[in-house]
Amino acid sequence: MSAPVGKAEPSWRRVNTWRHRARVRARELHYRLKALREPPEQRCPADTDRDELREGARQMIDHALVLVDEKSGPKSWWYGQLYEETLFTLHAAEVAVTRLMSPHEALTRANSVLAGARPLLARDDPRLALVERMVRERDSRRRGRGFVSLPCSRRRVPEDCDAPDAVANLLKAAHEVEEERAVRSRNFRNRLVRAGAVLLLILGAVCGAARVWTGAIPVCGAVSHLADTPVPTPTASTPTAAPSTVTPATSIPAPVPASAGGQVPKSSCRDGDGEAVAADVALVMLFGTVGAALPVAARLQRYGGSWNPYGLQLCQELIKLPTGSLVALAGLLLLHTGVVPGLGAPHDWHEAAADAVLLGIGQLAFTRTMDRRVSKLVAAAPDEEEAEQLEKVSGRKASQG
Repeated sequence: MSAPVGKAEPSWRRVNTWRHRARVRARELHYRLKALREPPEQRCPADTDRDELREGARQMIDHALVLVDEKSGPKSWWYGQLYEETLFTLHAAEVAVTRLMSPHEALTRANSVLAGARPLLARDDPRLALVERMVRERDSRRRGRGFVSLPCSRRRVPEDCDAPDAVANLLKAAHEVEEERAVRSRNFRNRLVRAGAVLLLILGAVCGAARVWTGAIPVCGAVSHLADTPVPTPTASTPTAAPSTVTPATSIPAPVPASAGGQVPKSSCRDGDGEAVAADVALVMLFGTVGAALPVAARLQRYGGSWNPYGLQLCQELIKLPTGSLVALAGLLLLHTGVVPGLGAPHDWHEAAADAVLLGIGQLAFTRTMDRRVSKLVAAAPDEEEAEQLEKVSGRKASQG
């Protein structure tokens, strides 16, 4: 069965760029497999299962093209089934096609394989060292007396017959690292989604508590704000003024009760009743979200393209919005309790709103570790710390293989 090379792409699926890359990669492998038509005398003595390997590679290419045209659902999005199965299938097909190459073709392609494997594997990896040695020996022979493509049994260096397997093993090791990085990206994306859901539940619970118990969350309540001028209490030596005569049309305001220290509480909520209702708490969260959105908008403008198909950078920025709401809420609570030295609670609602925006911007201090982690995962090549972890994974798979 040949690959459906001319099949048109459905219009509803064109937004997924990884499908474009996977389809082009599958077609490239399909044409490369068709071009492997070496005569029997060009094969190495150990090439006995060549037909079975060719058929397996063809089936994997066809299966990858089928996966590319499948519709993705919520389960596939969460577990990465469609993308990862396509990726793993194409990698396995590419390794099989490399094993089918002649020694000359394998060594010719070794330079490109080395360029992709060096950033992913440890410098002392034996598979990397073996292919580098083979390439150096081939270059040395070319410089010395030229290179002539002969059957393996007539060559002066029969070790070249191991070149296809050596290059294929190196390519497989590099692919395993790429697959592991894709799995780690998906797992971290799912953690961010779970964390965002938990944050939204917490914010919803806070709003519910503020609705049930009015004034329990003093984000703008002025019960802790007292006027600077104390109201003197009447004593026996203090003369009292004569009662004034008022007309019936004049309304007398209700007296404000004094506190134990003789001070009058000063209202700072937007409705002036001195107690934070659910709407006040929700507005504080909204202003915290606005503050968090300011650096998010600036960072999104600087983002370029990424190999990561899971939308990891978008999830990274979206989780900062509820984080800003929670930081603004917690920050105003701390300001009202006076536990922050040198900082006081806002005196009115406008100051409370401004503080909420500033605290929302301050969520960057709490999400800095997440930003560094995402930067490592979306980088083209792993850093030293991640390379050590991936080396253990690749080494374990090599020992199992």
